[in-house]
Formats: sequence, structure tokens, C-alpha cells
Amino acid sequence: MGSICSLAYAVSKRGARRLLYELGVNRFDSPFDIMLRDVCEGTNNRSRGVCLTVQPPLFNHHRPAGHSGFYNDISAHPDEMVEEPRTDMIRYSARLNILKLVLGMTNYDDQFPDKNA
Repeated sequence: MGSICSLAYAVSKRGARRLLYELGVNRFDSPFDIMLRDVCEGTNNRSRGVCLTVQPPLFNHHRPAGHSGFYNDISAHPDEMVEEPRTDMIRYSARLNILKLVLGMTNYDDQFPDKNA
């Protein structure tokens, strides 16, 4: 089955109605993220939905500094210390820039600065 995750998603009004039917009335038989995947792929006897994504992602999991075992309690993580906090694949992480955002600053920490800038 694997890890899917439903970190962030948006649906149209029509899509919300359809998901309410598929996951609330028709059949609720798996973890929510797996059922969302089934609707997107049209698998596991679900009718196929229209699912889109963007790359690079707009949202991702934040990984704070500290012991990696604190990431979550769903899956195992290496027994290691994380020196620098990060939000993978997000250039201007809100979590990493929260103080600057609160103070109204605009010189955000950039996880992927331009090479020639």
C-alpha cells in the first residue's frame, strides 16, 4: 500500500460532492489518503476523478532540528540528530521564515538561492 499522505489538497464544489459520496456513503474502507489515491487513479472499484498537481510543490513536511524520531509516529525514521531544520522542496519555507513573516520583513531565508545571484 505504501505511504501516500494527504498533506494539502483542494477540491471544486463538484469534486467535494463526489468525494463525500465516494468516501462517506459508497465505501469507507481504507485510510483517507489511500482512498483519495484510489479516486485519483480510478482503482479499487472507485470511479476515476480528475486530480492535478503542481511541481515544485507548494506544501511539504517540515523537518525541525533535533532527533529525527520526532517526525511522526507512523513510520520508522533513522536514529539520528538533524542539525538544520528544513522543509524539503520548498524554496521559501513559511516555517523557516515565521519570525520574518510576523515582523513584516521581506528578506526571507531561501533554501535554494539562485547560483549566480
